[in-house]
Amino acid sequence: MDRQHVKNISGFFHQLTPLIIDAMGGHTYQAGTIAGMGGRITEAHHATNRLIAKRAGLRHGQRVLDAGCGSGGPAVDIAREIGDLTIEAVTISPDQAEAARAHVAANDLADRITVRVADYHELPFPDGWFDAIYFLESACYSPDHSVLFPEVFRVLRPGGQLYVKDWFADSGELSPVEERALAELNELYVTCVRPIEYTAEAMTTAGFTDVRAAEERVFDSTLYKQAMVKPDARKQAKRESGSQREAPASEALTEFGQAHLYPLALQGVTPMYVSELWAVRPPTS
Repeated sequence: MDRQHVKNISGFFHQLTPLIIDAMGGHTYQAGTIAGMGGRITEAHHATNRLIAKRAGLRHGQRVLDAGCGSGGPAVDIAREIGDLTIEAVTISPDQAEAARAHVAANDLADRITVRVADYHELPFPDGWFDAIYFLESACYSPDHSVLFPEVFRVLRPGGQLYVKDWFADSGELSPVEERALAELNELYVTCVRPIEYTAEAMTTAGFTDVRAAEERVFDSTLYKQAMVKPDARKQAKRESGSQREAPASEALTEFGQAHLYPLALQGVTPMYVSELWAVRPPTS
């Protein structure tokens, strides 16, 4: 990965990791939680991570790569859900790695989860090392999928499965305003959010087969958006639910919300969604 891009991502998480953990109420930093699920985002994240383990097809005894592990929340939830599964977790951010190691240790899982600082474009693992690999809202940080997925293909064993849950840009032609909103969002989050077809094609080009996208939207970002807005402002929005107001004013946002604010977000322009992709490394490759 380009050194400047790495520096930008590391800087983003150096500034925001403590705030993210506080706002999320835990160590999972994902916008997409189980669609229609209410309650606290902390509990929604735990439930979402357990569901992801099933949707990714993870099983007992597997060696798994968590590519872009964040602060370790998903790895811990998945390891607790599936006994005898071991996880190698990588992140480009030293701050995230430190937080993830502390979270792993606090849950007595250091014998099953290893966290290291590494670039998932240049993984420090032998060929065919993993039984399964997952990306949870992390592949969108890659500026070059033509490098990323061949490297993922290399470290996945023949017959192994790849699972990607991520943000994807709306397909088709975007309006000028939507194009601007997507550019603003990518600049703020240091991401490279693209249409799902782009990622699927990159997987196929890398050699993966059986590439398929989810047929339904299992996740939404309702609770994530709620975490950005002060409780009093949320109550006011419910009272004004019949109005034309699409998004809260900036003064109604929490500190977490302010940190994730890009100009067109206040107008409700977010031309993207959360979905999933699956793929397999052919057994004979």
